[in-house]
This record gives sequence, structure tokens and C-alpha cells, in this order.
Amino acid sequence: MSGEYIILVGGPSMYQWEKYKTYPHDHWWANFIRAARLRTEQLRTELGPGPQDHLARLSAGYEDRAKQEHQDLII
Repeated sequence: MSGEYIILVGGPSMYQWEKYKTYPHDHWWANFIRAARLRTEQLRTELGPGPQDHLARLSAGYEDRAKQEHQDLII
């Protein structure tokens, strides 16, 4: 199968904001990247190696979270 798939990935919230949520989930900054990687693997299994895939992430959330965690999250 030929074609192209683009997977858009959001960014993490600031860790300090999670304490206000009833069900906090963003304890690990790479949650969104991991979910996109898993979905890409599912598509590869279903569609085979033909379609080209691209992963696009929104940088702002990772830039803010990187400052909070004192590490480079955009590699």
C-alpha cells in the first residue's frame, strides 16, 4: 500500500499543573511520544512497510517542560 501518514503529537503539561487534576496522568514527559510510537507500530503491522510515516511534535510544551526538569527533551 502506498501513501503517507502524518502523526501529530501534543506536548506535556508543566508537571506542577498535574496536581490540580482529578486524575493526573502526565508524570512522564514522553507519554505522548510513546503513544505515537505505539500507534506507528500498529499501523506498520496493519498496513505493512509501504506507507511512509512522519512524526510531528509540538515543541513548546517540551521546551517548557525541559526547563522544569533541567534536561534537554528535544533531541
